[in-house]
Amino acid sequence: MNQLHLNIVARTNGVGLDRDIELIYAAASGAGAKVTVSHCREIPLYSNWLPKKTRFDANIFLERIFPRWLGSARLNLLIPNQERFPQRHIPRLSPMDHVLCKSQHALEVFSKLHPSCKFMGFTSKDLNDPAVTRKQNAILHLAGRSTLKGTKTVLELWKIHPEWPTLTLLQHKDNAPESVPENVHLITDYLTDEEIIKLVNEHPIHLCPSLSEGWGHYIVEAMSCGALVITTNGPPMNELVRPDRGVLVDAPKTEARHLGTNFIVTPSAFEAAIERVLTMPNKERDRLSEAAQNWTLNNHQKFEKRLIETLEMIL
Repeated sequence: MNQLHLNIVARTNGVGLDRDIELIYAAASGAGAKVTVSHCREIPLYSNWLPKKTRFDANIFLERIFPRWLGSARLNLLIPNQERFPQRHIPRLSPMDHVLCKSQHALEVFSKLHPSCKFMGFTSKDLNDPAVTRKQNAILHLAGRSTLKGTKTVLELWKIHPEWPTLTLLQHKDNAPESVPENVHLITDYLTDEEIIKLVNEHPIHLCPSLSEGWGHYIVEAMSCGALVITTNGPPMNELVRPDRGVLVDAPKTEARHLGTNFIVTPSAFEAAIERVLTMPNKERDRLSEAAQNWTLNNHQKFEKRLIETLEMIL
């Protein structure tokens, strides 16, 4: 990897994509590669029609493909998020040399559209902080800027269950409801990374009924803290959480979202899952918590190994 020069091409959104950039940069540069990060619009649109000097060994496009960068590298690679890859962009897959998939779900989707798709997996930051004291039965729903986290269902259930523990809801002010049930603590203020890490570690139960995910950083970050995660029984969420390291909620109703699928949890099943967790013996909670934490550590090591092996093989 020492002689390779990689160019990560992406837009920035202040959330998941920024995490993707940081994690790929760390893994590749840690293996000795020179890594450049380029904003998708850093060069003008008309560059697509001009002769280019090959500056990089590979462009690594994140989420979507930006044609203006084609020709600036010897090879072009895509790490997609299927739920944010529009049908109209399918023709852009043709110039890609390889598609590197974060999940088995993505591999299944893109293998039908491109001849060279490889499973790479992915990873998330380890947010575990043993110094933070956990609050008994504290429950967190981290919606952030996304409208795909199943927040409406969460709030509807808390409205009809005033006896449940207080729910902490962290949501961007632009998406936050005007009012919430009395047993919901809504946070819309900007929080620093340190404040978010403290919040994530304080809450031993995390509600993650996502409709869809490209990977699922907030799920894996919760697992890294040993949180008990309740999430959707649909891919890729159920590739991250399994019954031996969390709780899955059935989602029989689905709808298309770009090349991906929205999985909509059944409110009654979600309600039952929450009740189960609230009455779960400590021994079972501890077992699931430890398994979740161990999985994140093992997954991180496997991802870094697969990423380096994949890049060395194709470059």
